[in-house]
Amino acid sequence: MCNQIRAKQPIQMILPAFPFKSPNRENKVLGSLPDKGEEISLAHLNGLCAAIGDVYDYGAKLTIVSDGLVYNDILGVSDRDVWEYSHALRDMAAENKYNHIDFARLRDLVHIHENVNLDGETYEKLAPEFRQELIRRYTPEGFDAAVKIKSDENICTTYRGYIKFLTKDLEHLHVDDGTKSRKSHKKHLGDVAKSMIERGAAFAEAISRNFPGYIRLSIHPSNGLTKISINVLPRTPTPVTPWHSALCYTVDGGFMYGWREIFDADPRLEVVLKNGHPWCYRFKSELYNWSSPVTVDPIYPCGMMVTPVNPTSIGAIDKEKVQALANENSPILLRGFTDSHDHELIAQKAESWVPFDGAAEITKDKDADNTKQSPISSPSKYQMITATVPISEKTRRSLFSASSLFFSHLPASYTVEMLQQFSWKASGSTTNTNTKTNSLPLITPHFSHGRPCFRYHPLLSQSNITSEATYAMEDISDADSNRLCNVLNPLLYDRRVCYWHTWEQGDVVFYDTFTTTLTWEPAEEEPVLFLLHSGFPC
Repeated sequence: MCNQIRAKQPIQMILPAFPFKSPNRENKVLGSLPDKGEEISLAHLNGLCAAIGDVYDYGAKLTIVSDGLVYNDILGVSDRDVWEYSHALRDMAAENKYNHIDFARLRDLVHIHENVNLDGETYEKLAPEFRQELIRRYTPEGFDAAVKIKSDENICTTYRGYIKFLTKDLEHLHVDDGTKSRKSHKKHLGDVAKSMIERGAAFAEAISRNFPGYIRLSIHPSNGLTKISINVLPRTPTPVTPWHSALCYTVDGGFMYGWREIFDADPRLEVVLKNGHPWCYRFKSELYNWSSPVTVDPIYPCGMMVTPVNPTSIGAIDKEKVQALANENSPILLRGFTDSHDHELIAQKAESWVPFDGAAEITKDKDADNTKQSPISSPSKYQMITATVPISEKTRRSLFSASSLFFSHLPASYTVEMLQQFSWKASGSTTNTNTKTNSLPLITPHFSHGRPCFRYHPLLSQSNITSEATYAMEDISDADSNRLCNVLNPLLYDRRVCYWHTWEQGDVVFYDTFTTTLTWEPAEEEPVLFLLHSGFPC
């Protein structure tokens, strides 16, 4: 890494992962293809690289090298399943523009048949050769898995991890019919785990030789000497991977990961399909049932994307459902609705399907000498932004930060109770006027559900997004105010807290200004957007 920094190059990381879905597809996972869990994981890892780019000009790249062919034959997973999974994963990354992630196959490590165009049939034919070449070329001389498990802390930890997930992965192979004892099945699991350790040693050697200087990441616990252990899924108290679990989401934006059999047994949950395949689970809610059918899919790290199943005008959406969803998990991205390019139509419809006040309420505030007046903005409960014209690649992204995620990523010494003591002010200038906010508490209970909300930074509009605002905490010293702001400000842009929205023409974004903070990223070009301040001012 030091050489890359000295050379002013992107920091390169390598992660062996994303092999194939667990072979126990009846009780553990939803099927053989990537699902919402993989999508969230890729978004999380892409955000890690983007976060590095926020503090290091040359950014970071993560190469995911699939270990599917290394282990699949000893776990009873077909070579075609490995191909289908990895191919779909690449399509997922491309569709969602996870541009910080690259992929590598086993072929890229053994360097045979490199000029052959791979499709499913060809991959299936050549896979055994790739696997055997890995074992032949890269297995360390004299490697003995049993000895290494006893003498090497990292290998022993990995071995125990293998045993743990194999117990569930291969439980369908043990049928208690009296022909095979539980003891013999347990021995079989141990033998499989040892084989995986042997294959893993060859795979690790191949990665080391082919990717020198890369930061080696690992999904397995380690002592940190040769690799850095990471969680590939966010908000998990213990390590879990999407290929060994299913994902379930809650209306308020929470994610849960678990075995299929557990979610199937919960009557509060339902399976969500995408393109006819199981995609994830969610808690049942009437908020997903609109008069015109829609699909509702959570966005990482916050928000929901709503798309119509059939052609539906933006003027016909269920406004109450949009508002209620926004109260729980903002922003709500409405994409794919007809008429959403029509600026005048949206302006006409706004008053009927969203409570609309035009511009945010402006009042007059007299200075102490009673001689000057300046406008004070009272923020509204909701806002809506539309993209009614073509969007350029230079258009700055909108950044939506969720209060609940903000609180969960505060440093340990900062709590919601502590922040409730503070109020803040902001003042800024535009070419036409000086604007300042009223004194506002940092933490405010939500007007609907009462949960605490982090309300910080002015709600920016087209007219003042380029203004230079000054933020300050009230009733504390400038030094203490600066220290607190230096803690709060970076979290608003943290990829685990903040959804960086890339605009497409026709997008309509509706959000709750209590649960969500809006800012904009710096960019060469202004967003050509139409912002409606909606809901009644507070």
